[in-house]
Amino acid sequence: MNKYVLPVSALLLASLNISANTDEQHCGKGQIVTQLQCLDQAIIEHKRTRQTWLTKLEKQVEVKQNNTGNTQLFLSFQRSKNSFDSYISDNCQWRYLNELPNSQQAALTYKRCELAVIEQQINILKLGY
Repeated sequence: MNKYVLPVSALLLASLNISANTDEQHCGKGQIVTQLQCLDQAIIEHKRTRQTWLTKLEKQVEVKQNNTGNTQLFLSFQRSKNSFDSYISDNCQWRYLNELPNSQQAALTYKRCELAVIEQQINILKLGY
């Protein structure tokens, strides 16, 4: 049964990513409020996909740490995860501020940035280690 878990998980992750990309393309249409809601939904889906990949890699890192005795491995992984969350906030915040005083455009810019950066991280996480 374990030999089926990885292929099924890969298919699930691929379908989530395709769904998020479709939503992202669709979000460019309509009123700003509609676009913001659409981007919020796409961000939620991307974050879910990101968390799935992080959990998968976290388990692999824990196994490797237990096998090798390298106690720094898991701590470093956790630190990189936390640092990336700060990076998303900082990277998108200056873009938001750049669009002010138009707060609606600023919000769209922030959400598009957040979506793009999370998608980048997902692609990096897919590479594994």
